[in-house]
Amino acid sequence: MPQCVVCRPVLAVVAALVLSAVTIGQSLPTSPPARPRLLFTSADIPALQARINGGGVPGWAFSQLSGGASFQVASNQASWQVYRSVRFMLEAAVRWKLTGNTSARNSALNLLIRGYPNAIGYLVPTGGNKPYIEATYAGAIAMAFDLLHDELNTAERAAIVTELQSWVTAMYAGTAGPGGYYSYSGATDNQSFAWNTAIALSLLAIWGEPGVNNSSAVSGIDAALAKIEDGYRDVVSPDGSYDENSGYALYGPLSSLRAHVAAQNCGFPDRVTGTNARGLPSWFGRLLIGDSFHWTGDSSPTHRGVEFDPILYWIVKREADAEGLWFLERVRAVQNIEINTTTFAFSAFLSTFLHYPDALVGQAPEVMSGFYRDSLNVVPNGSPGWNKLNNNSAVGDGGSAWLHNTTDPSNENAFGIHYIIRDEWMNHSHEDDGHVDLVNNGVHHVLDRGYASPAGYPQAQSTQHNIVTVGGQDFLGNATNPFHPPSPEGRYLGSLEAKCLTPSFDYMRGDHRFMWMMERADRTVVLVKDPAEPFAIVLDRVRKTSGSHTYEQRWNTAGPMNGAGTPSNPVTITAGQQTMKAAWLAPAQVTIAQGAQETNAGITFHGNRALVSGVGDTPILSIWYGGGIQSFSPLSAPASNTYGGVVTWSADRVDKIIAAIDQNPATDSEHTLVGQLAWIRRDASGAIIEYAMGEGEQLLEGATPIVDSSEPITAVVRGGEIWITRAPGADPAVLPFITLLAPSTVSRVMLDGASVVFSQVAGQVAIGMPVPPPPPPLPPLPPLTRDRFYTFTDGLTLDAVISGATEMRDGGLYARGNSVTVAPTAGQPYSAQPLWVGFDISGRGGHLGTLEFRTTGRFGDLVTADFFKGADGAVMAVSHSLLALPTVAEFSNYGGGATRVVVTLRPTLGNINFHNRFGHVLASGVCQVFTADTHITLHLSEGTTIDNLSIYDSEEDGIDPQGAAVWLHGDGRIGLALQSPQVMQAQLGFMVGGMQAPLWAMGIWLSVYPAPEIVSLNYMVPWPAYSSNPREIAFETLSIGAVPVIPGVPFGVAGMSASGVPFQAAAWY
Repeated sequence: MPQCVVCRPVLAVVAALVLSAVTIGQSLPTSPPARPRLLFTSADIPALQARINGGGVPGWAFSQLSGGASFQVASNQASWQVYRSVRFMLEAAVRWKLTGNTSARNSALNLLIRGYPNAIGYLVPTGGNKPYIEATYAGAIAMAFDLLHDELNTAERAAIVTELQSWVTAMYAGTAGPGGYYSYSGATDNQSFAWNTAIALSLLAIWGEPGVNNSSAVSGIDAALAKIEDGYRDVVSPDGSYDENSGYALYGPLSSLRAHVAAQNCGFPDRVTGTNARGLPSWFGRLLIGDSFHWTGDSSPTHRGVEFDPILYWIVKREADAEGLWFLERVRAVQNIEINTTTFAFSAFLSTFLHYPDALVGQAPEVMSGFYRDSLNVVPNGSPGWNKLNNNSAVGDGGSAWLHNTTDPSNENAFGIHYIIRDEWMNHSHEDDGHVDLVNNGVHHVLDRGYASPAGYPQAQSTQHNIVTVGGQDFLGNATNPFHPPSPEGRYLGSLEAKCLTPSFDYMRGDHRFMWMMERADRTVVLVKDPAEPFAIVLDRVRKTSGSHTYEQRWNTAGPMNGAGTPSNPVTITAGQQTMKAAWLAPAQVTIAQGAQETNAGITFHGNRALVSGVGDTPILSIWYGGGIQSFSPLSAPASNTYGGVVTWSADRVDKIIAAIDQNPATDSEHTLVGQLAWIRRDASGAIIEYAMGEGEQLLEGATPIVDSSEPITAVVRGGEIWITRAPGADPAVLPFITLLAPSTVSRVMLDGASVVFSQVAGQVAIGMPVPPPPPPLPPLPPLTRDRFYTFTDGLTLDAVISGATEMRDGGLYARGNSVTVAPTAGQPYSAQPLWVGFDISGRGGHLGTLEFRTTGRFGDLVTADFFKGADGAVMAVSHSLLALPTVAEFSNYGGGATRVVVTLRPTLGNINFHNRFGHVLASGVCQVFTADTHITLHLSEGTTIDNLSIYDSEEDGIDPQGAAVWLHGDGRIGLALQSPQVMQAQLGFMVGGMQAPLWAMGIWLSVYPAPEIVSLNYMVPWPAYSSNPREIAFETLSIGAVPVIPGVPFGVAGMSASGVPFQAAAWY
């Protein structure tokens, strides 16, 4: 047959647009495979035929396929009558291909081309109107043509080829042409997804037909697939979320997976593996709260739905995603696949039959709740040009949280929360930063009003969402809140402050001050999960200015909000024959302003407000529950910054909530909280049985720690497990030290989603340090040891001999006269082992001092090092060779400035190295080889100050300078210094007055007055040091807590080297 007139322009356009579309390193097929090849191949038919009679979901789905119908027309070809007719055509073609049913074949042929009306004769190829509907016509025609190809005559085939080419031409043009928003040039909106899907399917179907340029067809297919791939890289984030919402995902993006199925059947490269599509099934499942999805950016009762395109089963099956299957089945349990499922001309029943993973068993997630980020593919891993919807160059840390009480969808007590932290303006005039929905017993009690009047950016944000306003203040999209963040100063709108999602307790906090137009506006949302009585805590801390303001906490509810909102008279909301209650625990005066009943698209709602007046920072704390609370009582003697209350559910379940309005500790007569919020549950005996702390470092009951952490954490202790998350941006390489009260035996501790090693001793759990074996027995501590650390203050010199005029200045030893000599006590030489000498030195400049290494009875016969200080650092003279050293970083030492100097000497090798305080080698020199005993002396010039002199040798293992030193000061300070290359193990213990205690059991006792030379507080992990880069750490504090310090009684430290040799050091008052 002659080439049709539309072929040349179509293929010319294809060739012009796909010059660089071919995937690098992957070859494209050169010839079309045998038919069928789009929905499935001949090799797949036996297995598919077995599924028909195999029962289960696939068998049921096949039974729902149409066997034939007449073609229905309407005034608009995008109507449901039309796309259902096209869908029936495709279903009948599949039924015939797999069963040989001639009636189904004849019906499919009539619907396609032989009947009247039919798809080829009635449908007008177009790229406008609603492409996410009409583009499915081309795709379904292509699939049906592939299945019925051998049943068609030559003229019919040519007519269908011409029709599909016309569709391709129309879809290439789009509505706005190349480069426009509605453009095939990049599949980053639902229209472009639909166009590229239909283009790929159409060209795959006609590939190899007479008159078709096969090379151009292959290039066009690959180009369309590449754009779909890029689209997925943009709109599907690494966590599996789709940028807009579940509804718009149905309008093209999910349908595009059909193009990937067909292309892979035809030998094209896999363009799905590199995208984030794998996460979509779980995302869809988590969106379901109650009886419907919650849409972000377009959320409202009028847009609620519970549909998904069953093509997602293809993702589940190919990834063997048991959790994804569980989530999709959770949705299907609420609303099964049906004839009205939003797949337009593509068949939901057919996709279910073809792709349902019947050999896979669904697996419930451990944590049902989820937080999904916004537009994560912009930067740094994506292109700003991909984000066509919002045109942002970057994104913040916002997103949406779906918090679930249970993984059991049939549980009538399921409680759910939807909380939005919006970091950018969304489309559809629906900016909802800080909004929260609440669902109880499966019914939406607190909801999003959606498109209710008035409309527009400002009103839609402030009046239709459950947020806080000031005197009815609307929100603006202007310089204060730029439509396309980041703003000129680099900020976004809402921001995530904390997130901890666990099987038993969820904690979220967001900062909404920009969108709420306040100086401070942070919202904390908590879900306390329970099989019978779950409840939510909503805590807002707001400040418009430092003056007095009336705040309006808005609550749009499905039923009237009856009641005063006080603990004695909580509000009651009845909807769908279910009840939700709420009581405000802070401030003391809250006025509930009931909203009149309104209707939006048949959905009834009430726009209520909780009115609160305050000066400066103002807390608004409420608890939302289904029922079951026996009583509320206030906190006992709370501080002025502290608020909360006690909630009694039953005699054996009494909850306490405590929080602070500022950064100072929240306190009452029982507890102290250094953090944002705490929840504590007691039993009938008054014992703590479970608890949680949000963004805190310490929670005390009286003086007894419940939680003690070296950095802010959110911790949940329930059900024999402990779940901990750290603040966003915490260094994953640094393990915090945390101790927690353990009311029962703990089976697991999770830190930032990963299981960690922990110890449990006498009702306390500790993480962040090893659980060492008992320290080696400490022998009687001698009066002196080879390892020593001298800190000069208030005349105390410890184990040292000082000569020359001296005084104490800034905690150090200051030379006033011509010279000061500091040396270990006479008669205490060091063996000819590697030596480490470190000290802090400062002075006015010029010659600072001389470090002398000598043998017995001689002066400087081994090594002499002179220290000078100039404007650019220290210059050291070793023997007669000057070494110009780079400037060493300075640091404060008890009010003074000093430079840490470290010298390592290896006499048997004849070399000497100079290090900075981090152990890095600054310079090296040579000396004579010797094996005699060594003495060390430091001579100071006038005006020089030294402090923190440490000396270690290697008698413990004979390899590298290492050891431990302890010291006690007359003013009560005690300290520990360790030199720990890789040969030392962290098996340390203390002995005071005959009592031994491992270091890890002491708590964080070295945190009060840390010495400035501290390199790291992570003494619980091996130090990153080695023979050429040793590292020293030192600590000082006023006391060691539970271990008494007795004057005159040795205080010692002992440990074990890697070679198994014990080392020890001691000091005393």
